[in-house]
Amino acid sequence: MTKDAVFIDQKLYWLRSHLEGAGYELVPKVDQTDNQIVRLIMDSSFDTYKDEPFLLSRFLILKSSTSRKKLPSGLLVLEGTPKDAHSPSFKIWFSHLLVILRILYREFECESRLNSYIADSFQNIIDSQILANQKEEIEKLNKELSLLSSTDYLTGLFNRRAFFEILAQEKKRAREFYQKVDGASPGAASTTPTFACLMMDIDHFKQINDTHGHLVGDQVLKRIGEILTSRQIFRDRDIVARYGGEEIVAVIPEADEKKAQVPAEKFRETLSKIVFKTLDGNPFVVTISIGITEFTLDEDDDRVIARADKALYTAKKNGRNQSVLYSEIPSQNC
Repeated sequence: MTKDAVFIDQKLYWLRSHLEGAGYELVPKVDQTDNQIVRLIMDSSFDTYKDEPFLLSRFLILKSSTSRKKLPSGLLVLEGTPKDAHSPSFKIWFSHLLVILRILYREFECESRLNSYIADSFQNIIDSQILANQKEEIEKLNKELSLLSSTDYLTGLFNRRAFFEILAQEKKRAREFYQKVDGASPGAASTTPTFACLMMDIDHFKQINDTHGHLVGDQVLKRIGEILTSRQIFRDRDIVARYGGEEIVAVIPEADEKKAQVPAEKFRETLSKIVFKTLDGNPFVVTISIGITEFTLDEDDDRVIARADKALYTAKKNGRNQSVLYSEIPSQNC
């Protein structure tokens, strides 16, 4: 089996034996146009490579927990990088690194196979059976590649970009459906479905990272993702995504604030009963604050998010670990 190749900058040579032991081939240098090799670099080395092509999808930036360097948005960053392999947190951190590398190389493989099947389909267009098989494989690879590009690797939830794309599709679907309903009932009052938006933020998450380290914070986010992707809280058609950092956003089609508060409270109570542990084995609990608003199909997404954020801010202000409906905020505070 051919090993996946990895390039590391000089500041990461201490990782060499561990990566090789995990089955990766380290290359001493890489051509700027080679899009099949992951570049592992420290954030302090970013300025050296920032002008290379494929920066967003082929670079993985490693950032220590003490670093304060600001990086452009859109980069793939793994925080909590230890100074060396002797650090207590190295084993957990390195396992996270390997997971990310596997995801990246699986995405590269999908892209390569997709391009290969597209080329082969033209060469074998005379053979209809081969073409049918290739079409099926192309669709399968496209679906897998789409899933990889739309998913947040840590939580397994949709990422922010995918959230807005899926929301737009769901609003279009609902708008077309209700237009048909209205058209089938001449003279009846127009049907305007209501959707609900939830903004959820982990309480004191910065304190968790600062006190216990980013790896423990990542474990919290991963566990939250497992709860939400299990679909025991939200329905299959509900749209749940990692909005950024410790923020989770959800849209519940055809629901008002009161209906949306039911799964919100179920999630909040479920999370508050989970006992997490630090790297030293000390237990701690995590709570979450939730802001809820409702909206119609014609409303601008930014205005909806702003209202949900306002309700979330009120939940934080009122003591955290609670859900707040935007409609119940006193008017003088809006």
